[in-house]
Formats: sequence, C-alpha cells, structure tokens
Amino acid sequence: MVLFLTQLGIERAGESAVKFCTEAVVTAVSLLLLSATAHAIPFVTIDVDPGTPGIQSRRNVASGDSFSVDVLVTGVDARHPVFAFAFRLRNDSIIEATGATKGHFLPIGGPTDFAASADPDGVFVVDTLLGPASGVSGSGILASVTYNAVGRGTTPVRFEFVELAGFLPGVPDPEPIPVRFASVPVPSTMLLLGLGLACLAGVRRTARP
Repeated sequence: MVLFLTQLGIERAGESAVKFCTEAVVTAVSLLLLSATAHAIPFVTIDVDPGTPGIQSRRNVASGDSFSVDVLVTGVDARHPVFAFAFRLRNDSIIEATGATKGHFLPIGGPTDFAASADPDGVFVVDTLLGPASGVSGSGILASVTYNAVGRGTTPVRFEFVELAGFLPGVPDPEPIPVRFASVPVPSTMLLLGLGLACLAGVRRTARP
C-alpha cells in the first residue's frame, strides 16, 4: 500500500501511512510497558522427564513402561499468591494417566487437601490450602502425574484445563488467576510492534530518492 501511494505521488497519503505506522509502534510499546507494570502472569508447564535437570519437553519410554511427569508453576506474584489449583490432563491412544501425587509448591503455605482422580479420559488433580493461610508465591511443583505407555508413537502430554485461584484484598471468595503456558503463540502486542516497525521501514525505503 505504501508503494502504491508513493507511485501516485500522494504526499499526504504517505504522511498518513507514516503516522499510522508510528502510532502502531507507540501503541505496542505502551501495551508492553503496561503489561510489565501489571502483576506477572504465572507460567504452568510440564516437565516430562523430572530426572533430567531443566524442564524437558521430550522423553523416550517403551510401550508398557510407567513414567511420571511434573506439572510446574513459575512466576506467581507475591501480590497475588495462590491458595488453590486444579488441572486436568488428557489421555490418548499412547499414554494413560493412572494417578498423581502432591507436589511441594502449595504445602509451603500450610496443610492442604489434595485429591487426584484418574478415569479413561485422563486425570483430574486439585489441591487447596486449609485454614487461615497467606497463600504461596514463587515457583514449584504442583503435582507429579504417573502414566502408563500403552501404545507406540509420539504424543504430547496435554492439558484440558488449568486453574489457579487466589484471594484479592476485600474479596472473600477465591478469584481465578490468569495462567500462561510455557509454549504460547507470539502475543498480539508483539505482532503489533513488529507490524509497526516493518511498516515504518517500508515507508522509509519507498521515501528514498
């Protein structure tokens, strides 16, 4: 579009294009700064090989073997601590969840009521702090889930849903805390910033004599 307008020699339209691109960049930067000043949104991810240092996304197991994965949370803001969580992992034709054990993250805040239920479709896990508590922030393992490898092939360990809950000042009931997954698409804010910068670069190139 910028090239088309330049060929027609419409200077005013070219100025509008520059203004549009500049506004896109300014808007994107403003959104990024706003998100940086707001409380951080926790990441929830899965370590498929807890025995290997770091968070692993691949693991080789033989059909018929049992193995465990860790569900981890990172970056829980101290201003919005977690009091409870729930998640569900799906089964498929290759892996089948058989149960789960409590992780060390939530018990940092005190005694908890942990429960895990496996069914043919997957496993549901929930944990809640009991009694008066200040909640938990930071990072740690929510739970460890045990699987049987029942088929051959390659498959991901997939969430059906994840929920974290905390208390806000003046709010007596738990409120949902937004959750991000470690593997996420490029945020729309970054796309807007990239579009604005690319647009500006295009305008500058076409403006050269």
